[in-house]
Amino acid sequence: MKITILLVIAVFAVLATGVPAPRKSAFINKEIVDAIRKSGATWEAYDPEENPLRKYSDDELRHFLGVPGMDPAATLAGIKNAQLHMPKAGGRTLNINEPSKATINVAASFDWRTSADGTRCKPNVLTQGSCGGCYSFTTAEVFAARYCQAKSGASAVDFSPQDILACNSRTTGCGGGVLDLAFGYLEDYGITTLACRPYQESNTPDTGASLSQKCLANKCADGTTVTKYFCKKGTSIILYGTTRIQNEISLRGPLGTQMTAYSDLLNYKSGIYTQTTGTNQGGHAVVLIGWGTDGTTPYWIVQNSWGTDWGESGYFKANMADTKAGVGGAAYYCVPETS
Repeated sequence: MKITILLVIAVFAVLATGVPAPRKSAFINKEIVDAIRKSGATWEAYDPEENPLRKYSDDELRHFLGVPGMDPAATLAGIKNAQLHMPKAGGRTLNINEPSKATINVAASFDWRTSADGTRCKPNVLTQGSCGGCYSFTTAEVFAARYCQAKSGASAVDFSPQDILACNSRTTGCGGGVLDLAFGYLEDYGITTLACRPYQESNTPDTGASLSQKCLANKCADGTTVTKYFCKKGTSIILYGTTRIQNEISLRGPLGTQMTAYSDLLNYKSGIYTQTTGTNQGGHAVVLIGWGTDGTTPYWIVQNSWGTDWGESGYFKANMADTKAGVGGAAYYCVPETS
């Protein structure tokens, strides 16, 4: 009798409100938040009911977190062991910039957003949604910043992640991709603006005839002529060494990096993120835009692609010493053509 009464009450509640009881997420819940807070972490987590990502299902959240099975640190180690180059499509090689033996002096802190170039060239923080296209967003954002900074008189323009996501047959669309192949795509096919090819969260890259008909068409979504912007041939770079990376950011703008994404990152609100709890969900691509130190803890300033309502207005700080997440273990970029 008691069970029947409870069931009737539950059904009545659903009928009265029109919605079922809230589901419990495996990634955003009270137990995870409590574990983060009890650990003495250097970062603050959202209360679950306030987390801007709570509207997504667990399957959708997995796409936020990375490429399943990808280990950025192991990938980089493999490249280094392959005689410091990696074959790419078309017979090119990916250029790896080794740590310099010369002393490089960098500032104790730097935020590209507040620099003269960053003020002029800062692209918008975009939202990838439930598509595993972080690599396309990172590539587009890095190219946007560095193109603007390199081109005299240019102003900020958002470039199209969709162009990379749907047109690059070297990746798997919303199933994920890696930064070196995305920058290689910009060498071969270029990228157009976000206004020309808006983001649609499409899931599968076009290939073959479809690629030439749809992705290389000369019309934008609004019917105007497509303009493509390119990386210079042979300039896709992997840069490693903290000081080298910092120096490059300060001189020529933001860089892409690949991190190991743990599920606790979904709960980040503010502070210096250090992997604390949760499970390894694979690789995730983000943008390095600066660095600093809080007490004795050095950190990267990172732009994410989860919208401006997540984290610190779409950004987060990542502990440089966190070897699990591994933010900043290597950096990726290309040299834009500006003529």
